[in-house]
Amino acid sequence: MLDTRGTFRSLYPSGRRTLYVRADGDDAGSGLTAAAAKRTIQAAVDICRAGDRILVGTGTYGHTQFFEKNGSATEWITLESVPGARPVIDVTKSVASWNASKRNNGIDVQLSSRIAIFGLEVRGDQRSVDPDPSGIAIFRGSSRIAVWGCHVHDFPGGGINCFYAAETWIGSRRLEAGGWDSVDLFFNTINATSRYSTFNTSGISFYGGEDLTGGTIDGRYGYRAVGNYIYDVVCTVPYRPGGFSDVTDGNGISPDSLAVPNSLNPGLRPYLKRGLIEGNVITACGGRGVHIYNSKNIDVVNNTLVGNLRTKSPYISGSTEIDVQLDTPDANNGVTIANNLLAPLHTTRVFDHVAQTITGNTALGGTDAIPRGNQSLRSIGLKAFVAIPTTPGLVGGMPLGHLAPRVVTTVQKRTGSLGYRALGISRQTGSTVAVGAVLAT
Repeated sequence: MLDTRGTFRSLYPSGRRTLYVRADGDDAGSGLTAAAAKRTIQAAVDICRAGDRILVGTGTYGHTQFFEKNGSATEWITLESVPGARPVIDVTKSVASWNASKRNNGIDVQLSSRIAIFGLEVRGDQRSVDPDPSGIAIFRGSSRIAVWGCHVHDFPGGGINCFYAAETWIGSRRLEAGGWDSVDLFFNTINATSRYSTFNTSGISFYGGEDLTGGTIDGRYGYRAVGNYIYDVVCTVPYRPGGFSDVTDGNGISPDSLAVPNSLNPGLRPYLKRGLIEGNVITACGGRGVHIYNSKNIDVVNNTLVGNLRTKSPYISGSTEIDVQLDTPDANNGVTIANNLLAPLHTTRVFDHVAQTITGNTALGGTDAIPRGNQSLRSIGLKAFVAIPTTPGLVGGMPLGHLAPRVVTTVQKRTGSLGYRALGISRQTGSTVAVGAVLAT
């Protein structure tokens, strides 16, 4: 296992000052020592400043919001579990302060920058009276945000939801509309979300991006979803706000309407910064494993996708595990689908034909033609895995090691690839890599 915490701290530096949160703490305490720890995460966030590291011990905590909190280029604000601890943000009974009919997201990040979160469990309630809370919401002018190593589950809305929020008023204060930019989502586990979302969300959603930074994260990408394990994300409610009479989503990861803003926010400018979707394992979702809708310039590389497309809907059935949909065709759309391991259980199609580049992928099922430059292991099928996946097993969160291939196909590493495998278990650093997101140990 890689030292993901060490890598996190090197990329998002903090620690000039440490604030402590413990289940037996007291919000009247200073938070500056473990003995004077705060009781709630929010109390520590309220007093945090650039360079602060908030360390949270084992225990159960409530809804947390970063509002107008900003780190600096050399001093981020980080929220981390104490090494070895298991803090849980539980919002199953959390009522929004501004509207008693609404329930809270687990963590909100708005009007903030250089905020990084590591190692928290975020727990929701699928049967909440409010169908739309998400686990972690990043929106309204927030940029340079990172979420690493968290477990987000059981939210009726999305898992980690990056979106554009319209102008609103909180009391006498006007909050301007705004989206997000420069987001890193690494090594998270996301499951059992989106069941009752009226907006048909996904495990990870990228919608309403804006150029808030004038640059990219690393000289290439504006957003990255790397090494996540996403399963059992299913929508059951029609997407009526978009004018649809049936379910449209419940995908694992979905860049949505970034290049061509949709009817919900037609005034948005196109967001064309490149995105990276790499090293993720996505299984048993109702929609596609990766659904790219009216978005461009995305590298989808070295992912393992098994048994998605569970939902029977005219907008989903017959699609592919990785799917690109552009309402206006563009042969130069900048989407690359490469080096993925594709094992469909609910469709006969494997290969998308809209992406600009499709190469190095391995098919374990389906009946469609294999495009030149891709491989077939259909003769072996699901026996190519260490353990044969079934839908009940995938819904329950199959151990990642069971989804390692017995037969390893080696391909050229793609430009921009980081080489990380699911949950940061390993990293491939050479010029050639194995197909998919899991390696046998």
